[in-house]
Amino acid sequence: MRHPTPLHIAYGSATVVVTTLLLLLLLPTDSPVALTLIALGALALGLTVTLAAANRRAEPGPTPGGQVAKAPAPQAGRRPHARV
Repeated sequence: MRHPTPLHIAYGSATVVVTTLLLLLLLPTDSPVALTLIALGALALGLTVTLAAANRRAEPGPTPGGQVAKAPAPQAGRRPHARV
């Protein structure tokens, strides 16, 4: 399992904050049990988002040396003088 990067943790944190706010706005309640369930649900969703983003793999791209043209090697003899 890969370790989450700061960006993955930011995704998870944003998920927790947004989910908590939306649930509190949509389900107004004063019950401590309901508030605890909302908070735990938001934390579980944030953790799921963080771990899912950390385990996602990028699609393989072209090989690094596949299409790159190589520059000619510099001459060992004379070097041009720099103009000032």
